[in-house]
Amino acid sequence: MPFRFRGASGITISMATCAALYTHLQGSPGARAEQKSTNSRDKWAPPRLKCPESPSVYVGAAGKDLVYSTATIKGKRSYQEDRYSAHAPLSENSDVMFFGVFDGHAGARCSEYVMENLGTMVDTELSNIRRNLVCAKPYASTSKNIAAKVGGNIKAREDTGNDSGYDSGEDSGIDESKPSSRDAERINVKELEDRIAYRNAMIGACGAALQVSFNKLDSQFLTRATKNNWHDGACVLVALLTEDALVVGNAGDCRAVMYRDGKAVPLSYDHKPNRLDEFQRIKDAGGFVAWKGVWRVQGVLAISRSFGDKSLKQWVVSDAELVDEEFSGEDSFIILATYVAHTLLPKRTTVCLH
Repeated sequence: MPFRFRGASGITISMATCAALYTHLQGSPGARAEQKSTNSRDKWAPPRLKCPESPSVYVGAAGKDLVYSTATIKGKRSYQEDRYSAHAPLSENSDVMFFGVFDGHAGARCSEYVMENLGTMVDTELSNIRRNLVCAKPYASTSKNIAAKVGGNIKAREDTGNDSGYDSGEDSGIDESKPSSRDAERINVKELEDRIAYRNAMIGACGAALQVSFNKLDSQFLTRATKNNWHDGACVLVALLTEDALVVGNAGDCRAVMYRDGKAVPLSYDHKPNRLDEFQRIKDAGGFVAWKGVWRVQGVLAISRSFGDKSLKQWVVSDAELVDEEFSGEDSFIILATYVAHTLLPKRTTVCLH
């Protein structure tokens, strides 16, 4: 699910159709790839997937003009286990956008539940947290307004021909209520400090909202799963976009990648049982990791974080791993993809095809 920035120049960055890049595929055998090769020793070539893409959606929120699109394709099974969700903005009064992909396994009930409820829960938790923020959004004089005032002051000085700054006692025609250049510089610094403080507070608020929502929604689903003896699970990847920042929360092996200056910038990291910190956490919780084709928690699950998976919950947690980045006009797109999509198309190939 990519979402693209419309540049400050007012020119919308063109959107290439490359559905394979952000396809949400089923967790087991995925779509058939057409690969032309007459030699089995030939180097790997990017597969071509026939994937229906949704119409592009243009949105203006969080201080940005964006276009996002989604695509999905079912594997060999008779049903699709993966889901995605986009709320731009999160709610009518919100200035935050929500994008998520949910990679289901052992059924689609968990990914469906997350799709239907996570956006609303994040919105609620974020609203509660923001009520307690110490710093409010800086609506003070903008740099443009300050520049206009300073310009007027300078113009008045030029008209009087008094460049010395000496007060002759005569009416210079200068509006003393307008700030001097030094005053404007101080205001600019204060405004910058306010914006940095607000940005940092928003990043913290978004991260906290994701952490609380991930654990709370997982707990709610586990209650249902226990009651109905469900064994479904889902990897969850969410991106929250504010006016000038991006916060990504991940639990599992979905991936987020940003295109910046011609390079792929990872925004998430896979939660695999053999990852050193994950291995140690599982071991400390009394579990083990065994090799069965791939490394697996308790010899069963090939991921170490997810929603659901009630029988493995002692070791497989739903804690969100957070990554935050600035997001500007230089970052032309971001991709959120479920596991099979990014295994078929590595990060560098993904960016090159765009």
